[in-house]
Amino acid sequence: MKNIICTLARNEDVYINDWIKYHLGIGFSHIIIYDNGFVDDKPLSLSIDGSLMENVTIIDARYVQEIVVPNEFIYKDFLQNPIDYDWCAFIDIDEYIVLDGYKNINEFVSEIPSVYNAVALNWKVFGDDGVVIGNEQKPVAERILRPVEVYNRVYKTILKKRSGVFPMSPHLFGGEGIEYCDCNFSEISVGTSEIESDCQRPRRCYIKHYMTKTLSEFLKYKYPRFKIGSVKDDPFEYFFSVNEKTPDKVKYIKDELNIAVR
Repeated sequence: MKNIICTLARNEDVYINDWIKYHLGIGFSHIIIYDNGFVDDKPLSLSIDGSLMENVTIIDARYVQEIVVPNEFIYKDFLQNPIDYDWCAFIDIDEYIVLDGYKNINEFVSEIPSVYNAVALNWKVFGDDGVVIGNEQKPVAERILRPVEVYNRVYKTILKKRSGVFPMSPHLFGGEGIEYCDCNFSEISVGTSEIESDCQRPRRCYIKHYMTKTLSEFLKYKYPRFKIGSVKDDPFEYFFSVNEKTPDKVKYIKDELNIAVR
């Protein structure tokens, strides 16, 4: 069984190798990464360990950097290409699939009832863990440990290969005959990027979404995306929506960017 991931990356060089190793380690056989960095950036391939490249394909997508929601554009391109796979997970580099109760992704998808061809995995959101300056030498999953909330209604999709499928958002796919289930293989109706789903044991499969990481990392890697319009929200409203606003964080922003945050 060939189960793969389709993703896009911008300003993810420091995290990319740990993310790839993790998902190959849970059984994904190949990862297709669209390099959605800035035109003047070094190619993403230069940041990936050579030992991993046998299981990675990189596609240059830096020309779509100004698109507000590049995921949809990139996922459409992926679905129109003759790529061999059984199931594909459409996730981002700040998202880690967790398969509690399963040895690997092959075991998980082999149990999906044949009536379903799309699985919605809910987010478990993580913030900054109360840390201002992050230790970038340590994998994110080993240093950011406290979820902001247990399960979020937002989900990402694992999709079975079929014709006529198209992305409706970074989260949701449509097309004739698309049938979604949740992590417990219960039928769900989806029309937006959010669903109500009970993903408790015995199956507790979900996505760890490291939404902001620490403030130092947020300013260095994610804040520039807001400035070119790829994320619609105010950057600090976004950051503090999941993290406590403290005097030391406000001071750090002022010192680094010369921006006053109330």
